[in-house]
Amino acid sequence: MQSEIDTSGQPADGWHHPTSTERPLLSRLMNRKGKARTEKPPKYVPKQLVGAEALSPVSLQLSFSKPLAPEELEEAAAYLKLSGGLRVTGCPRLKHGSRATYIVPTALQQPGKRYACSFRGGDKLGFRAGVDRIFFRRAVACAYDTVELTCSFGDAVVDVGRVAAALQPELAGSGFELSADNVFEGRYYQIVPPLEGLSVRISPERGRTLEAAYIPGTQLVSARQAPRFRLPPGFAFTPGLRYTVSADWARIGQDEFTASAYRLPAPLLPAPPKLPSPMRPALAPKPLKAVLPAPSPAP
Repeated sequence: MQSEIDTSGQPADGWHHPTSTERPLLSRLMNRKGKARTEKPPKYVPKQLVGAEALSPVSLQLSFSKPLAPEELEEAAAYLKLSGGLRVTGCPRLKHGSRATYIVPTALQQPGKRYACSFRGGDKLGFRAGVDRIFFRRAVACAYDTVELTCSFGDAVVDVGRVAAALQPELAGSGFELSADNVFEGRYYQIVPPLEGLSVRISPERGRTLEAAYIPGTQLVSARQAPRFRLPPGFAFTPGLRYTVSADWARIGQDEFTASAYRLPAPLLPAPPKLPSPMRPALAPKPLKAVLPAPSPAP
């Protein structure tokens, strides 16, 4: 291509100026070089859901082709679509030692039902509802309106906070890594998922059953696994009365307790009236003017 361009002349300014016949040749030559140097952008490969299984009636273990981005974790309920009216109830937690396997909390799954799951409109994977209810050793009343369920590492039950990749500072040194099948040193472990939105039933010996809602932030405190659940406002345990705790997502070994006498909180009193500021004297109120009827005209 370059041999077709005549540069034998000697212009006065020392530079060759392409002629009208040479300009198209130079233009094609530059375009070819530009195309050769242009690099194609890397093809975007979307994240794919590659594994789905139910760990319990309220949790899933999902595996992806790549780790999820922070915004995908925060908006997991929007990106993860579940069939049958099932929904994600919290942020997925990455398992310690895993590249892209997460523990995902869900609403209560219906026993025996089969569900489908997809991520951001991708392929659907099926799974059957979890039947392995989470085991708690016992239920105890810890306040006049609150009950806690205790679970033990010795019973092969571990909170998700201890097997998640991001450990809380107070749990440093107490976390450990489970295999893909949730086995550690030859023993299978149940994982307590995030419990936000869940509740338990509390039934007295006589009377109606109430739902006690989970208190956020109580399921793992200083390596102690004991989530707490509170009665609706205005209700309290009756001292000496026996109660039974149950849930469709939990197995409770010692599920009964007798309520003790707890000190009830003092009732809220109305706020006292505001006193005048001591820095300036209070002004005397202006006397009210009586509204008298207009005098009748003289006869």
